[in-house]
Amino acid sequence: MSKTWKEWEREVAERLGAKRIVRANYGESAPDFESDWLVGDAKVRERLPQWITSALDRLRPFAGEKKLPIVVLREKGNKQRAWVLMALDDFCDFFIS
Repeated sequence: MSKTWKEWEREVAERLGAKRIVRANYGESAPDFESDWLVGDAKVRERLPQWITSALDRLRPFAGEKKLPIVVLREKGNKQRAWVLMALDDFCDFFIS
């Protein structure tokens, strides 16, 4: 069994100054990491959708060093719920460092 997901959870928690949550029963629902101000999951996929990575890559030249490139996503017909996507490095540069 690959340990890639465990390694990724550890790395993300460390980079964000958070604590990785280790569960005895992985069937139970709980976040992967948390800190005083963050709670989250760290997911690994074989490949992310290219349109998502392309959208972030396209914004990088416009952001420079003082702006945070983000992509805001929502489902068609649902204006009540949206998600903000950004690169982990950018998030850490703005909020952690």
